[in-house]
Amino acid sequence: MGWPTLSLKNGNFIPMLSRYPFIRASEFPTAWYKDDPNAPINPELIEVLKTTVLKGFIHIDAADSYGTEREVEITIKESGIPRDKLFITTKVLKGWKDARVALNDSLQQLQVDYVEMYLLHNPYVIPTTAEIQTAWKGLETLHAEGKARNIGVSNFQRNHLEALLEDCSVVPAINQLEYHPYLQRADDYVPWMREHGIEISSFKTLAPITVGKGGPLDLPLSTIAAKHNTSTSTVVPRWVIDQNVVGGTHPGDPYILSDMYNGSQSTPHPSDPSASQVFLPRHQTVRKLANRIHEQRVVLARGTPSSGKTFLARSLHTYLRGQGVKSIYIRNFPLSLEGGPSALHYLLEACHIQGFAALGHSFLRDNFVFLIDDAHTTYNNSELWLILNAMNQDHLVNVPGASFCMFSAFGTPDRGVMPHNMGSDLLVFNEHQRVFMVERFADDISLFYTTEEVDLYMEMHFQARGSDYEICDILKDTIHGLTGGQPELMDAFMHLCDMLYEAFYKDDELDIISEDDSEITQLFEVRGILEVTIAAIVNFAGLPLSPETFFPPEQEFEVLRQAQHARGQGLLFDPQSEAMLSCLTKGWLHMEENREGEFRCCFPTMFHNRLVEYLMGVQDLRYPTPPTLNRGELELMFRMRNMTIS
Repeated sequence: MGWPTLSLKNGNFIPMLSRYPFIRASEFPTAWYKDDPNAPINPELIEVLKTTVLKGFIHIDAADSYGTEREVEITIKESGIPRDKLFITTKVLKGWKDARVALNDSLQQLQVDYVEMYLLHNPYVIPTTAEIQTAWKGLETLHAEGKARNIGVSNFQRNHLEALLEDCSVVPAINQLEYHPYLQRADDYVPWMREHGIEISSFKTLAPITVGKGGPLDLPLSTIAAKHNTSTSTVVPRWVIDQNVVGGTHPGDPYILSDMYNGSQSTPHPSDPSASQVFLPRHQTVRKLANRIHEQRVVLARGTPSSGKTFLARSLHTYLRGQGVKSIYIRNFPLSLEGGPSALHYLLEACHIQGFAALGHSFLRDNFVFLIDDAHTTYNNSELWLILNAMNQDHLVNVPGASFCMFSAFGTPDRGVMPHNMGSDLLVFNEHQRVFMVERFADDISLFYTTEEVDLYMEMHFQARGSDYEICDILKDTIHGLTGGQPELMDAFMHLCDMLYEAFYKDDELDIISEDDSEITQLFEVRGILEVTIAAIVNFAGLPLSPETFFPPEQEFEVLRQAQHARGQGLLFDPQSEAMLSCLTKGWLHMEENREGEFRCCFPTMFHNRLVEYLMGVQDLRYPTPPTLNRGELELMFRMRNMTIS
């Protein structure tokens, strides 16, 4: 299963959805198209691309002219996905006169030995037909040498292709063109290419719902999306794939990723054996949260750092936009507005920037949905919370207006868990206005994956690898039990499974990891191996450790000791304790209200509890000290079959 593929004339296959590591400023609000290839590495692009490949977009389409091949290289390295599971396309534009030099430079930038597809990027930069033919000969040589498994062209019109076909040894496998419902290449151009063995790859696949939004297809696309219980951002790629055209998207709107993955699986071609599968882990949660916002008008999603709030917020934004809702996603609200624009003005400008007409104070009477990430930074912004309180009061008396969903890493405005206990008592959220960290009851909405979503996530992870191995049910349950479904820890544990498979199982042609295997038994029974490995994989994100000492500061560690001794009851929240506040803001602890109305602090996952228990054992000389955290030593540690506790 996984993404559908297209068979090329030479017998090779190409995944039918790709991701371009750039966007143009004219198409989206942020530019990742580097005019200067020596410009600093763009970490935001790397994160978007990593999310992309880990969610199944195994086809990355690069180019020497994008200036982002280094970002692709880092993405490949940090994703942990084996090279043979990826399909990499790159193109030559600047170096068309000497394709060998150009490709060698691209391979060096990408840190790979070959690419699956190499394209001659644009015929219009090459002065004559003869020079186009000569440039193509250079690609044919690289194909014969194995550095380019397939070769093709981009932006070629029929006259360009006719010239190539007169004098080529290898027919272009692909011609990459702008292709979508608004631009279907009339005059029999597509059938003519296919008659000659040339398949089509598209760019600007999503144009009808991005730059072309507001056109005559809006209503038909929305109607189709509603019929299939999906969004327009799934319908368009599905249409392109159904034309046997390879679709391509840019990461300029990264939130569209989730629904596209869902859509490629939830509206498959009838002949696709995966027709009944849906692999987007959070699709049910997103829909429940959208309904909850519609019902309650003001909702707070509160968790811990790395609890998945940003991914959920972006997925929700994608879904709402696909449903025609005027969703406004705000990554960071200004920390302080003193001397700057008011909160009202900032919300208004956000509407304008994201393409919606809005006027004065009246826009709050419109049906905008504001999704504000990192909302814990707004707890001392009384103006913003007065607006939210007004919307909440309007809802109680059935006055229509804007809705808000606040995604926070800790605390609440009524129980502000900021340093020095900064907060606001302007709004108290009832139970129906809260998104909980962990699912408690069937109608709860949670930031962590539900049990069903954990299963979907794991299946999606293995599908992205090509289903080369699986893990037993007991090990799945163990991972779920330790992580509680916390997204970043789930990522780390699945990456650990990949490392174990590559180290111990792959060469022996074993395709299932079992909990009673000696390597797995050692991992869980010898204290320190699992804890240190997971901490290193997530680079301490979500596990607030010190890379130098591996221990939290002394006063915080004492609070964590008390939490560990308190077990399931948790520690009574003390707003005067700076160390407890620090544990909450860093994500070591999470605060919940019990049935008696007390606010108690507990570990967000069993793994946090296990990690603290291990550190306590190290301090008490019961467990070995943590090894240093470089990858080489971690890999060596995996191979220490007879490791014992001293």
